[in-house]
Amino acid sequence: MRADGARPLRGLDCRKPLVLMPLIYLCITLGAYGAQYEGQKVDRCRYWGFARSLDTGKYYPASVVFEQNHAIVNLESGKRLDLTLDDETIEDPEEVIAADRREQWWALSIDGLDERSNGLKH
Repeated sequence: MRADGARPLRGLDCRKPLVLMPLIYLCITLGAYGAQYEGQKVDRCRYWGFARSLDTGKYYPASVVFEQNHAIVNLESGKRLDLTLDDETIEDPEEVIAADRREQWWALSIDGLDERSNGLKH
């Protein structure tokens, strides 16, 4: 019995639901995130375009696959970049800004995002 005379419910700890709330929220919202263009998710689809190093200014032909807040970029030379998007919402497919693990910045120019948002498949 508590000091105020009320009896707590057995087996019910009021703190447990509070601990689970952030986990539940995380599970629900994980599916809502990912790279988007014009309100449509663009994850897990291969796109073609160019990667431009903002450090050197050089352009590299590349294929790009978006995965949540990452862009997996395969350069024509065989080099692979795992870039972190500056913003998951793509405003301009000609200028998608992202950074590599060495914190070097890249600008991606992606072909085909317009067709995907209009319902065409790749």
